[in-house]
Amino acid sequence: LFHGFGQDHSAFDSWLKTFANEFTFYSFDLFFHGKSEWRTSGMLEKEDWQKILTLFFEKENLSNVIVAGFSLGAKFALATIELFPAQVKKVIFIAPDGIKLNFWYKVATSFSLARLVFKKFVTFPQPFFWLLKILDFFRLTNKFLLRFAHSQMNTIEKRKKVYNSWVYFRRLKFDIESLAVIINKNRIEITIIMGRYDKVIPLRRVELFVKKISLMKFHILETGHNDLIERSKTLIK
Repeated sequence: LFHGFGQDHSAFDSWLKTFANEFTFYSFDLFFHGKSEWRTSGMLEKEDWQKILTLFFEKENLSNVIVAGFSLGAKFALATIELFPAQVKKVIFIAPDGIKLNFWYKVATSFSLARLVFKKFVTFPQPFFWLLKILDFFRLTNKFLLRFAHSQMNTIEKRKKVYNSWVYFRRLKFDIESLAVIINKNRIEITIIMGRYDKVIPLRRVELFVKKISLMKFHILETGHNDLIERSKTLIK
């Protein structure tokens, strides 16, 4: 189980309580979250994730797994599919990040100058908040996203977490066409659960991906982003 930004492994506690007699759960703290640290200055590469999971699968003697990822955690689920398609039986994506990158993520992480400016915002955030006011004034984005951005950047600890999660995880990106081929070839079952009123990961982010997968279950719940893990329990089988 891979949680979302700003959470830790306990985000899925309700699943553990509900399905404790049906599954063995392994719920992880993503790097820079909970008690998990990334102790190197280098980016998290897919090869690093492959080594980590290889050791984990060997230690726990796992040959077939079901993977679930919420929001940011979906990037780790996608990487697991790409690197271990033979072991992955089923994947549950909940409001998945990483299938289609958003504009601001690409701007902030794709170029060295942009990353430098982004890093400066961690210590000197005022220009970022000015930008939010400008976007609000000209109605260039919706008010929920503005409030969400402000809430995720209003302390230096939160800004560091955003910076680290965006910049150090930026190599976890995927060619969705190629990934769909891997999924279909290995007959991996995919379930995608979205919130109709989710402004963080809107429905349009997954529309093309849904059409490319053979074994697909697609659910839209009448909720926003933050309640999706809890609300999705009824769809887990």
